[in-house]
Amino acid sequence: MTGHRQVTTPKTAIASVLLALSILMGGITGCSSGVSLKDMGELKYICFHYGVYYVDSYLFELSIVDVGVDNSEAWALRVNGEGWLDYKVVFSVDFELDVSALDDFAAIIADNGIADWNGFNQVDGRSENGYTWGLVAEYENGVIDAYGIEKYPSNWEKGHKALTDLLFALSEAHG
Repeated sequence: MTGHRQVTTPKTAIASVLLALSILMGGITGCSSGVSLKDMGELKYICFHYGVYYVDSYLFELSIVDVGVDNSEAWALRVNGEGWLDYKVVFSVDFELDVSALDDFAAIIADNGIADWNGFNQVDGRSENGYTWGLVAEYENGVIDAYGIEKYPSNWEKGHKALTDLLFALSEAHG
């Protein structure tokens, strides 16, 4: 939709740049926020990608946007996503939800130990073109920033499944 603007804070801008660099350069250095999840406040932004680009992959970005009319403020959660298989786009979504939908993602992050991924930055040196993944989740008072190529945190399967189940369920319902 036109006329929408994403709420961008310096942390959001930095998180977006770091994720883009991870995609382009094959790695980012994760840094611990030094803040416990319970002290990080509300979730404001999330970007998650997984796969071998254009071959078998997906990317989702969720951000808060202003949908107000005539200088009034009204907020929504904008969900953008795209998936590829064999160099073809197999799905593309762009829709808005109530901002409270971020609570579902915050709960998944908390309940599945995804905050423990913060600072993870490991690359399998034997694999130049393997599966990559990255997560940037911006909270009011901190950022979870993690990335890997063919290397995953110890609780990857549980967290990855919970995130993708919700993302794909929302995409099917609204895409």
